[in-house]
Formats: sequence, C-alpha cells, structure tokens
Amino acid sequence: MNRIGVVDTMFARYDMGSEALDELGSCEGYGTLFDVAYRTVPGFKDLGVECKRLIENEGCSIVVAL
Repeated sequence: MNRIGVVDTMFARYDMGSEALDELGSCEGYGTLFDVAYRTVPGFKDLGVECKRLIENEGCSIVVAL
C-alpha cells in the first residue's frame, strides 16, 4: 500500500492540512490503494525536516507540505 504524507504548520491562517486530509479521504482507493500520514509542525522552517522524516522513517511515497 502506498503512503502519502501531509505536513502543515500550526500557525497557518487556514487549516490546509485538514482540508487535504478530507480531500484525500474522499478519493477512490483511500484505505485500499493508499494511506495518509499527517503531521503538524510548529513553524515553516520545520516543514522540510518533517517531510524528510515521513519519507525516510514512515515510508511515504510522496509528501505535501502546506
């Protein structure tokens, strides 16, 4: 099963991470073809580090940084 990572910051004006999760959850294949790993980081400087962690440690095929 493929894994998609979603990383957002907690200081964003709009909760784009939840919006991305809702959209991915409504896609065909959710739960059977792909799964979603979701993380929230304190600031935008931490986005890259968390994306790298999701790829290397969690086995994500692709990561969306918001």
